Amino acid sequence: MKEIEIPYGKNKKIIVTKDFLTIIIGIGIIVIDALLAGIIQLFTVGFNPSYILDADFWIAYLIKLFISYIALFGAYIIKRTINKTNKRFVVQRAKIRDIKESIVDNKKIGECEDWLKNVYNYKKKIDLYKSLLKSKYEKLSLQEPEMPIKENYKSLKKYNFALKKYKRIKSKFDKEEKTRIFIEEQLSVCETHYKIINCYKEKDNNIKELQESIKDIDKMKRFKLKIKPVTYSKLFNVELNNKRGNDDSIEYNEGSIFKKILLSIFIGVIFCAVLTSIIIGKGNFSWDVILIIFLNLLLIAWYVFNGIKYADTFVLEIMFTADFNRLCICEEFLEYSNLVIKDEEKKDKE
Repeated sequence: MKEIEIPYGKNKKIIVTKDFLTIIIGIGIIVIDALLAGIIQLFTVGFNPSYILDADFWIAYLIKLFISYIALFGAYIIKRTINKTNKRFVVQRAKIRDIKESIVDNKKIGECEDWLKNVYNYKKKIDLYKSLLKSKYEKLSLQEPEMPIKENYKSLKKYNFALKKYKRIKSKFDKEEKTRIFIEEQLSVCETHYKIINCYKEKDNNIKELQESIKDIDKMKRFKLKIKPVTYSKLFNVELNNKRGNDDSIEYNEGSIFKKILLSIFIGVIFCAVLTSIIIGKGNFSWDVILIIFLNLLLIAWYVFNGIKYADTFVLEIMFTADFNRLCICEEFLEYSNLVIKDEEKKDKE
């Protein structure tokens, strides 16, 4: 296994072992797969769309499709392995590991768990609640309608029509006025929640007093806000999770990007079906067969392309973004706890 050195920080290097065995296996899968796709065509020639109704067509089609997906998987595992040695990706992971080591060495695990619960997750929930309230507030009509004056209308009919319109708008305004008062009250409650968060940060004793002040008017539970709380184990777990959350998620899973390449896969499936419909029976080697072999190789290339695209999206977009969000949370805790990540050179001097 070849080692790759990536500069990180001052006088620091990260050693990455590149898994050549995985890459060789992937290359082998694609080469064998391509040969299979070509050799099969030495026994077929011609064109007959009516074979779509034949069971033999579907057997051949499924075999060809299976071979194509093997190519996709082979390309995927090669590119995923290479992408995980990307400098940006590796450095970001190294920073997260350094922060975790610092937290453990300084016995700050309990403090980190409390901070995540009482500051980070708490603030995330309040931010969501406040955003929801502001969204509803913006939709309100805050301008009260003016009552029509009878003298301003030339006929009683026009005045009555204007009066009806006024009553309808005024009724709507009165309802929205109650909503406005409620929202403004809840926005004020949010500000109190932020004060409570600051009290947690500053280890202030006024927390209970602030909580009591909004106990009867806080209606946040009514909205049943759903957030994915971040825990210590989840923060420093770089293994794959089952689901992916919102834009600030620290989770990811390989199946989540299937939709991104669904159109490309569908095109490949259609192309595969067309190629399969060309199969009829055994024949001699000719330029027709060469053309079919070329088209099959083109199909394999299409799936290889999608495998590479799949790996790039997963590692360099989804995983990288999730790790970036994780790192932002870590750095926020460092600032809160006054922890400093020491450089290796300084550690050696100590």
